[in-house]
Amino acid sequence: MGLFSKKTGSQQLVVKNLNDLARKKTTEQVVYSALITRCFNEIMVRKGIDEVFTLTDATNITVALLATVNEDYGEIPPEFKAACDLSLAIVAPSKIEKIKYIKSAVGVAGGVAGIGMILGALASVLGWGAGVLAAIKTFFVGVALGGPIALGVGGLTIAGIATYFAFSKTDNATLAQKFKEALVKQTEKAVETTWNKYKH
Repeated sequence: MGLFSKKTGSQQLVVKNLNDLARKKTTEQVVYSALITRCFNEIMVRKGIDEVFTLTDATNITVALLATVNEDYGEIPPEFKAACDLSLAIVAPSKIEKIKYIKSAVGVAGGVAGIGMILGALASVLGWGAGVLAAIKTFFVGVALGGPIALGVGGLTIAGIATYFAFSKTDNATLAQKFKEALVKQTEKAVETTWNKYKH
């Protein structure tokens, strides 16, 4: 018998089941991405020429997403809530509101295993360098481990993190696209990080 002998029936079944699970996970990622895009497009189509994409518009999209997630999972895993909060921080008009959403994300997902992947997806959209991403990941984990004392871990504070969500010279249409892209990419990672825990 060669080194790469044929798989037994039970091995083939395991491979088939793993392939089916991977396909279902990918399908769920596509469904959520399509939902976000559809909601976003519906809002933008209704806007007049002078109307801008607002925090309320963004919130409506995240509410629709979280309602669907709740239906699918039977609850809202913290990874999805964090993805929504961090996306809302992009379009929040003031630093105080940005801080509110970042605090919420840290509160719900600071210690979850998949937060690094979600932050990585966000970093790719917002153009953060490796150093900024590493500092923010350290902050999220540090707060989870150290509680309120760790709010200034590594010299980085929530107010400091909020500056990485500030886009004063970015036009509204670009900001809206950043929100949508960030929410889509983070949601894809949220599915990836929660799949084994909730769907197996």
